[in-house]
Amino acid sequence: MPYTGLQKPMVVSCAGGLTLNKDVFAMHPGEALQLSNFEPSTEGGYRRINGTTKYNSNIVPQVSSSDERVLLSALFNDVVVAGRGGTVYTGTTSGSWTSRATSKGTSYTYDFDRFNFDGNDKIIIATGAAAAFTLNTSYTEDIINATGGGTAPTNPKYVKSFANHMFYGGMSDATSTLHFSGPYTEDDFDTGGGTIIMGDVITGMKVFRDELFVFCQNSIYKITGTSSSILP
Repeated sequence: MPYTGLQKPMVVSCAGGLTLNKDVFAMHPGEALQLSNFEPSTEGGYRRINGTTKYNSNIVPQVSSSDERVLLSALFNDVVVAGRGGTVYTGTTSGSWTSRATSKGTSYTYDFDRFNFDGNDKIIIATGAAAAFTLNTSYTEDIINATGGGTAPTNPKYVKSFANHMFYGGMSDATSTLHFSGPYTEDDFDTGGGTIIMGDVITGMKVFRDELFVFCQNSIYKITGTSSSILP
């Protein structure tokens, strides 16, 4: 028979309070088990959440139905750029929303990026249902239609500025192709522009530090430097 004289009971708790590195037996009096509208404080302990206020008391206008989702929300030039019902609006902290672009589609969440290639701040927006377009600080719409040459991508879903080029992806007629513009222009696909065949359906793009990550259905690629070399 095994010797059991050194055995000691041990209590294991499977749950704690808000202090997750302690169980309920090790917590001191006054430490909370449950809280509502509180969050961990950067100074230790907990702090009360003060709540939020509406940026603008007026809703982003609906176009045809109250069921329409807000497909875009971006900060640009100290205003909010919002998309709903295929229309893109700008708004400040009060007053009504101003329509800036229409007929942009309602099928996909809009992608966007802010950039400055020529000393002028712009935001570029891709909707997946219409040609990509930019708004400048006067909120004037400019369609991406290869005015500088070449062939513009057809209704891209994704757009990102990287290494002084504009990259477009998610076209329904080229789901695995990444289009990029020439340097310091978003609308010239001839001089310095081109395409990269990813070999997989593109599902998103994100710039992180000095690399452009291209997310696909079954793989992730990154583009580095100023060339079109792809490293898996």
